[in-house]
Amino acid sequence: MPLLYHKLKTCDAGIVPGDVMAQLKRLYLANTRRNIALANETINVLKLFEENGIDAITYKGPALTVQAYGDLASRQFGDIDILVYDTAGFRKACTLLAKAGFKWRVDVPGLHGLESFNSRRNEAHFHKGHYNLDIKRAINPWFIGISLSNKSIWGSLTTLVMSNKKDRKSVV
Repeated sequence: MPLLYHKLKTCDAGIVPGDVMAQLKRLYLANTRRNIALANETINVLKLFEENGIDAITYKGPALTVQAYGDLASRQFGDIDILVYDTAGFRKACTLLAKAGFKWRVDVPGLHGLESFNSRRNEAHFHKGHYNLDIKRAINPWFIGISLSNKSIWGSLTTLVMSNKKDRKSVV
């Protein structure tokens, strides 16, 4: 949608009806606001982890958008994805998120908190307000059958600026 809006706004007047352009502009601006909020929340979570000695990076979402398109407004994304280096950091990160007001999104009825964590999937899911946050211990889903080691990923990180706050490491 953001790319469609950018392309159509450069067309000759009258090719695209005014009401359609107005709706696309509203959607574009709403997407921009959401993306900025998600990027800021990502930075806040990474700062929390850093302050508590957890090695973590962001990928996909705002990091991919900035890397691929050069700005936060040019792509739609729906959540925050953070990769934590090891199991101890993962468990500590989940505990910190719960204390910071994030709620567990649980797939299994009756299970709560860390007991709901599925070690085969290497991930835990949270939400806070309108934000979804996924914490992962591995970049590849378990069902693919291959895995990138976190050691190799951490050895090839790049730094991206996602907002006017302090730089945060990201991988895409």
